[in-house]
Amino acid sequence: MIGFIIFFILSFSFAIYLMRRMNKQAKEIVIFCAIAWIGFVLWIFIFLDRPVSPNLWIAWVIDKLGV
Repeated sequence: MIGFIIFFILSFSFAIYLMRRMNKQAKEIVIFCAIAWIGFVLWIFIFLDRPVSPNLWIAWVIDKLGV
């Protein structure tokens, strides 16, 4: 699991570096960060053998926003 965390941090940092170097818009970088961190959290839940349901998270956000 430590190897996964180190790999994620290194690849995430390299991706942010490349995106900044390519002059991507801030909105694109924020969307990438959000998706990457959600994926990271999901993998941590999988490694810890905990039940995870992204559908419940999405439903919770929709309920809180009142959409």
